[in-house]
Amino acid sequence: MPAKQHKLVLSEIFSSGAQEYYCPICGRRFVIQFLPNFKRIMLDHGDEMAVHIGGTPQRKARACEPSGDQMGKLDDPYLQLWRNYLDNIEL
Repeated sequence: MPAKQHKLVLSEIFSSGAQEYYCPICGRRFVIQFLPNFKRIMLDHGDEMAVHIGGTPQRKARACEPSGDQMGKLDDPYLQLWRNYLDNIEL
């Protein structure tokens, strides 16, 4: 017998970058964080026998990419680490 498949919905993106997902079918809820270390916090288990699928919606590039004058104003410490790294390697 194939497992039931439920689709997760992104309900909130927090200022820290953590994302909250929920399943409208069984009520499963969790918060997931990717940086600096991957972490998932289960808020409600819902139907543990179901296969839950989902992902973040694709955003338009112009909404995600800052313009040239904004690049120096980004104050995300994790982004700054990447910028420092990229500035110091030869491509």
